[in-house]
Amino acid sequence: METSPEREHDDNHRAKSYKRARLAFFVAGIIFSWITGAAFLLTGKSRDLAKSAGRISRSDRVNESATILSITMLSWIISLPLAYLRGYRLEHQYEMSNQTRTTWFADQIKGLALQLTLLVPISQVMLWVIRKRPRDWWAVLSAMAIPFTVVLAHLAPVLIAPIFNTYQPLRDRELAERLKALSARSGIQVADIMEVD
Repeated sequence: METSPEREHDDNHRAKSYKRARLAFFVAGIIFSWITGAAFLLTGKSRDLAKSAGRISRSDRVNESATILSITMLSWIISLPLAYLRGYRLEHQYEMSNQTRTTWFADQIKGLALQLTLLVPISQVMLWVIRKRPRDWWAVLSAMAIPFTVVLAHLAPVLIAPIFNTYQPLRDRELAERLKALSARSGIQVADIMEVD
């Protein structure tokens, strides 16, 4: 089915408008993070939070973990309105999503839980390296980041993505077979073609 030049022009204009809006939100997010981070440090709130968390236990590691969790939670709460405008309102305005507010917020909660689960052990490893290697910790952590990123990239589609999405075999089996044949001709063996909600 052919599209008219007017429709194509409208689609192109809409696509460019969507791209500009996403870029504006991206830049706004960075600026917002800088401002809130600087305010948190300059007003002494970060020190106050660390002191409060430092009274939880006699263990420095427990107190450090509590501080990390508290800062992460606070940062998540502060950034939630902007995340809502960017991830929910904008996507619905341009008809790029059919998610309900409830499922969108549930995904945010899942993301926070995942972030907290990974952040504490990773931060503890980083702090341990900094204490053990005060002169070259940056080089050690940089070297560790490479294999960690590779492992995470391989595990993310299997362990993390299913937390947020539902995968099932492509219902159009004829299309699935065509895609598998195309992949095979390119030297890529594919077990199955999946579709995601």
